[in-house]
Amino acid sequence: MKIKVLYIEDNYADFLMLKRILEVKGRYFTLENVGSSEEALTFLKRKSLDCILIDRDLQDGGSLELLKKIKCDYQEIPVIILSNYEEEKVAFSYLQNGAVGFISKDEILNGQILNKVVDCIFIKEKPQEVLLKEREDLDRVLFERGTARIYQALLKNMNEGLIVLDNKGRIIFVNKEIEKLLGCSKNEIIDKEIFGMIDKKDLDLLKKKLNKIQKGEKCFYEINLSYQKKKIPVSINHAPFQEGEVIKGSLCLINDLFKIRKYAQKSKKKEEELIKKSITDSLTGVLSYTQFLYLLKIEFEKTKRYFTDLSCLIIDIDNFKRINEEYGFKFGDKALREIAEMITRNCRKSDVIARFGGEKFIALLSNTNYQNSLIVAEKLRKIIDNHHFTDKDYLIKITFTIGVSSVIEDGVKTADALIENAQKAVTVAKKEEKGKILSFKDIIVTHSELDLKESKVTNLQEKILDITQTTKESYVESLRSLIMALEARDLYTKEHSVNVSKYSYLVAKEMELSEDQARLIKTAGLVHDLGKIGISDAILLKKGPLSDEERKAIQMHPIYGVNIIHPIHFLAEERPIVLYHHERIDGKGYPEGLRGKRIPIGARIMNVVDSFDAMSSPRPYRDPLKVNEAIKELINCAGSQFDPEVVYNLLKVLINERLIPDILKEDRRLYEDIMLKCHEYHLKY
Repeated sequence: MKIKVLYIEDNYADFLMLKRILEVKGRYFTLENVGSSEEALTFLKRKSLDCILIDRDLQDGGSLELLKKIKCDYQEIPVIILSNYEEEKVAFSYLQNGAVGFISKDEILNGQILNKVVDCIFIKEKPQEVLLKEREDLDRVLFERGTARIYQALLKNMNEGLIVLDNKGRIIFVNKEIEKLLGCSKNEIIDKEIFGMIDKKDLDLLKKKLNKIQKGEKCFYEINLSYQKKKIPVSINHAPFQEGEVIKGSLCLINDLFKIRKYAQKSKKKEEELIKKSITDSLTGVLSYTQFLYLLKIEFEKTKRYFTDLSCLIIDIDNFKRINEEYGFKFGDKALREIAEMITRNCRKSDVIARFGGEKFIALLSNTNYQNSLIVAEKLRKIIDNHHFTDKDYLIKITFTIGVSSVIEDGVKTADALIENAQKAVTVAKKEEKGKILSFKDIIVTHSELDLKESKVTNLQEKILDITQTTKESYVESLRSLIMALEARDLYTKEHSVNVSKYSYLVAKEMELSEDQARLIKTAGLVHDLGKIGISDAILLKKGPLSDEERKAIQMHPIYGVNIIHPIHFLAEERPIVLYHHERIDGKGYPEGLRGKRIPIGARIMNVVDSFDAMSSPRPYRDPLKVNEAIKELINCAGSQFDPEVVYNLLKVLINERLIPDILKEDRRLYEDIMLKCHEYHLKY
């Protein structure tokens, strides 16, 4: 009786080859052929079989799935997988799913297929323990082959050089790193003694180390390799390798000392750069205030120990806020850098110069009394008075006020008091006359008289502030009515400014800004889109996409808005918020392309609130987004377009106002996402 075999193979030439082999070497076989999984399953329903052969590379790609189906419905039929090449991992997956053999097509040519088929047909006659042992043996072989390949890859790709020596010091293996290091191929040095590649001065050292290796010890040392007139300083981590208790040779892990030293120098340079960045102000290059406080403590201790004097100058730029508003932040930043450079250049190297807030610098002058510190202050004032601050568009002069204090002459007992005295001097000087130099000792006169005057002045100031605030509130209320009347003409922007004003205020309070700041932002929200009155309705109400020219026209509205409110003096502090409420924290906004925290906090808040209200309201060119869709868009753009902290606080406001469910508690992933973006924002900006 002949053994019935089905060969599932879509290459008919391969089927014919196997059929001829079986006809010659095994006449007791009948071989049938189908070309696909579907045909095989149909064939199995019609005919009984003794064995099935499956080509792993069927064109329908379903050889593994076919195996699973066959073993599910025809468990008693042994299945052998044929492949063009051996793959241990692939073989294992087929064997796990019921195949009793996995052989390469080379074994077909060698005639081994006959024995495999016969073994597989009668495999069920083998005891269970024999089958288990065969599977364990296969697993062990696959593991050993896989481990060997891992070691080969490790030796081939490791960054360190590797030389393997026998017990006589003869080289039996080198990796690619050694070939690169010596500039030769491995064939040039294999079977040579290591002694011929060592600088003569180091031969005795190497022999001593090899003697230690023979005793089973590990060694670390530095020597010079010498090959083709090249001397290469290296470090060697040298260890024996053994089989059982017998030492068969040694492994030398080799590193190029020149490269290590070069890397160390680069690392040191990078470390120095990082330290410099951490202690200096990123904009001006002078010391940061944190580093200044550290050095202040040291300098003050020196003063007390050696009974020397120490003076402090606080240099406060006059009207710097106005400079930023009128000429832009880029011009203001350039001016700050130039002033920092002039102060540094005209002070001693031993003096400590630092940034002291937005438009202030501070200087510690060691071993300097009042007389000499005032000379330095006057020198700085004249230099900056004679300097023109310019760029391609502007040319202006800048003045500053200087407050001076001294440890000895002011009887200062703490480092903080030294700074406070200089700060008091500069505050008084700015009230009296901007551009002035004033020492702390010059303001300590007739305290009772001054206190009386100050109390009267304070009372008067409070009354004026009350009147001013009342006037401003009345004006803002009138402005609110006007803006609502203007927006009422347009269905799409109706109450937009009022909404932005309200929620910007709530976000500011949620972020724990002061009441004054929050009210400032609230007022700016009312007038933020006034500039759109200067944009054509044809552009504002256009339903299709905007052209480049139309987009540029739209981007002018913050500038138009600032020009409209410019004559209103008590809206001066609102101007930067209106001007920059379309800036993005990644620097891709308008009108100036400011980045990160260079954008005023009020403008960052308004950008988020304005965008949220716009997205959730109808526009001529689109329907409104649902609230959850608008929130999703805010979170997606947090860290690029929006300040993520503002987005987070707007969500808290919306939750508090019961406009949305508490998604920060309900959706842990969303909460973690926004927190991560806040963290990245702080690191970046």
